[in-house]
Amino acid sequence: STTSPFGATFAAATAVKLRVPTPAIPAMSAKVIKEIGGKLYPDLTHNFIIALTSQARRARHNSYQRASFDSALRSIVVIALHMRPLRSAEATRRMKGVGSNFYDLLKESVAGSKSKKPFEPKKGKFTCV
Repeated sequence: STTSPFGATFAAATAVKLRVPTPAIPAMSAKVIKEIGGKLYPDLTHNFIIALTSQARRARHNSYQRASFDSALRSIVVIALHMRPLRSAEATRRMKGVGSNFYDLLKESVAGSKSKKPFEPKKGKFTCV
């Protein structure tokens, strides 16, 4: 038994930790995903990283494009560390660190060639820098 200078009820109340249940994260079942034909939107993170990497490679040879090179690298890191899938170029425009600097470039990378599908990593695999 512990004694508290504030009384026995204070000691009893502070000694017990209440467990609050955390609600489950809502997710679609595999049956529903199969029924609608897979993911509704592709994750374009990989396409954006490739587009910004090629922009940085073009900019690194010219000293007057140093700012463009630096901001392309910064944008690559921000996009690569983003926790959620990126569905469009507009989503990257709203991100701090990417902004509207490369919006046109990313929009073109989404359009790309019509026959080429967006990169979709295998289940359990992710894009990284």
